[in-house]
Amino acid sequence: MICIHRVLGARLGTHLPWLLVCAATLVGCASAPKPQHPEDGAWHGKLSVVLETTPRQRQRVDFDLYGSANRGELHLLSPLGTTVAQATWAPGKATIRKGNEVAAFDSLDALSREMLEAPLPVAALFGWLKGMDASAPGWRVDLCQVGKGRVQAVREWPQPTAKLNLVFEPAPAPATTPLNADVCANPN
Repeated sequence: MICIHRVLGARLGTHLPWLLVCAATLVGCASAPKPQHPEDGAWHGKLSVVLETTPRQRQRVDFDLYGSANRGELHLLSPLGTTVAQATWAPGKATIRKGNEVAAFDSLDALSREMLEAPLPVAALFGWLKGMDASAPGWRVDLCQVGKGRVQAVREWPQPTAKLNLVFEPAPAPATTPLNADVCANPN
């Protein structure tokens, strides 16, 4: 309200600093809410999913992920940083919000299928982000660069093949040596 009052009727050049403060305030109001359960983990980065279909399908988004496989939040962000979709989950329920639309799901996998058009092993994803070789049926994960904030995984079944790439920060040091550490050291 104060910003609008100061800018109204004024020339843009003389009140540009106030206009920038107003814009920054509005952007701050539009940012994603603080997560309710950040104690288990918090990551920010880029996620891409490629489905090997005809034609090939690609999804690329920025993300903020908070919590754990049991309880958490996932925000998918536009290139400008606005929330495109927000998912929340807790034991026995998962919801997704896209704009004014809200949908409920009975599992995290069903929710991820809706968000990214491919079922992702969200529970295993939390382990992967921590450098643990968590198993996910049909998925093969490469944790060689997890210390640099990179994870790659391929879903080999069911078809179609899906490729998942994550680039994230902070890049936590692996909690344990990845089970495929020998592959990282000897790629042949």
